[in-house]
Amino acid sequence: MARASSSPSCPPRRRSFRYVKPIGELSLKQPADLVRLALFVGAGLLIARLSDTLRRAETDRSQLASIVESSDDAIIGKDLNGVITSWNGGAQQLFGYPASEAIGRSITLIIPAERRSEEDEVLRRIRAGLRVEPFETVRRRKDGSSVEVAITVSPIADRGGRITGASKIARDITERRRIERARADLVERQRLAGEEAIAARDGLAFLAEVGAILSSSLDYEETLDRAVHLALPRLGDYCSVVVQDEHGQLRHVACRHVDRAREPALRELARLLIESPPGSQVPTFADRIMKSGQTIVIGHDALVQVTSTVLPGASPEVAALGREILPWAYVGVPLFVRSHTVGVMAFGTTEQHSRRDYLDADVLLVEEFARRVSSAVENARLFRKADELNRLKDEFSRDAVARNAERRCRRSSAGPGCSPAESSIP
Repeated sequence: MARASSSPSCPPRRRSFRYVKPIGELSLKQPADLVRLALFVGAGLLIARLSDTLRRAETDRSQLASIVESSDDAIIGKDLNGVITSWNGGAQQLFGYPASEAIGRSITLIIPAERRSEEDEVLRRIRAGLRVEPFETVRRRKDGSSVEVAITVSPIADRGGRITGASKIARDITERRRIERARADLVERQRLAGEEAIAARDGLAFLAEVGAILSSSLDYEETLDRAVHLALPRLGDYCSVVVQDEHGQLRHVACRHVDRAREPALRELARLLIESPPGSQVPTFADRIMKSGQTIVIGHDALVQVTSTVLPGASPEVAALGREILPWAYVGVPLFVRSHTVGVMAFGTTEQHSRRDYLDADVLLVEEFARRVSSAVENARLFRKADELNRLKDEFSRDAVARNAERRCRRSSAGPGCSPAESSIP
């Protein structure tokens, strides 16, 4: 202000004020004037309220758009024809397509071909105004990889309440499903481990009982029949054991079936296969085991194929007995004595009973059973040989005693007239 006053070219500026002259007088002389005033004030308040509501709606809309855009979940809008109308940043992050590439294209862009029926069902329910339950599925990324997602679908309606499309929220559940699968796998392994532990315990108890039976007598044919009876139905529906005798001929020494009425058929079938002439003999698994000295396990499918190949060349009796037994699966193990195969122990399941294939644990138990049977066979043979040697020794001793007595009698004074009593004196 001091600088302005000191300059002759800048005269002091005067402040001026303008007043608006009222247009007219406000007078409420008539009741109608009071009504007009009330309407004017009400209209003003209404306009102010509407403006505030619109401002808040715009703010809410802006906030909602910001929330949708910043959400980690994929939020996708589509019309009733499945055409994408909106695509947020979460959708781009999850599926790899930017909004410019996705909007305007069919939603099948991210749906694998084998899951298109899911989208057809979703659109059908949306058009019908029905609720779509949340579901979990698989979707496809831009790079072709698959992603597991949880889907929630909500209808989109216009101001008149008419459904015009749907909003879909897809959440990546890959990590959650991985954890669930790992947990389920752990539970399953624990269950299997528990079952294996129980099976191992039962197997050891079974083998201990078998060992006690086999060691109870040196007549292995009798004890083997009891042991085989104990093994059913744990190891199968039937069992047949053949062993070579001292002359190298196979003999059928044990036979059992869970259905005692079928044991004669099983025994007769074994007899026919063993005693049939060499030229007409049907090839059997026992022959292969005797030659190879290895365990043979035949599942149901393989057994059906083998049977259909072998039975046409078998005799009518063998074919009829095979149809009566109806084997389902087979396991045969060799019996060893001093590393030589001396027999075969075979177990089988049947179509009428267990109808199951043999697992590795079953085969291990059968092989251990066969090992103990082999020991029983070997002990019995050793006992027989020892018994035979003792018999021969006794005979030799008696002969030697008789010869010595005869020689002494000849040297004695009695001469040839030596009495039998004297000849028996050593």
